[in-house]
Amino acid sequence: MVDHFQTLSLPRLPWLEAEDIKAKFHELSLVHHPDHADASGRTHAEGATSDLNSAFRVLSNTRDRLGHLLLLETGRQPSPIQQIPAAAVDLAMRAAQMAQQADKFLQAKKAATSPIMQAKLMEEGMDWSEKLDALRKQLEHRRSAIEQELRDLNPAWEMRGSTPLPLDRLEELYRTISFLQRWEQQLQERALQATF
Repeated sequence: MVDHFQTLSLPRLPWLEAEDIKAKFHELSLVHHPDHADASGRTHAEGATSDLNSAFRVLSNTRDRLGHLLLLETGRQPSPIQQIPAAAVDLAMRAAQMAQQADKFLQAKKAATSPIMQAKLMEEGMDWSEKLDALRKQLEHRRSAIEQELRDLNPAWEMRGSTPLPLDRLEELYRTISFLQRWEQQLQERALQATF
């Protein structure tokens, strides 16, 4: 099993700072870049570069990093989200309702052919964009709180062996952050469509 933490020579922790991931990636990329290898070592360098790129992609995304950490610690992928995580139910209801209303607006906007109607809908689109962005920021704020909790979980991994790892809590956080990221993305897409 590939260990992306090991590939980038980073500690196996729930939270890693983005700057640390990027710095390690750049450092190792310079060492293993195919342009620095002779003809006999080019294939190895290309493979190493591919591995570094994969590790960077996974570890840079909080959800992907948590899924990978859970796979390494438990030997299995976290199961897919079957229901809304309890920590996100309130935002889920609001996000689903707002997305549904925004979709109706976007359909009306798409169907409008009159320049007068299009101008009116352009102004309404700006309002929709602001509302969607405000809710997306609430989701982002909730995600930031989860990221702080992940930072707080790091000592359990650093003291590994002396106490059991909080894997159940890590999986809960993985599910919640997966859900929040998905809704953030959907609301952002609708906000962009509303203004164009």
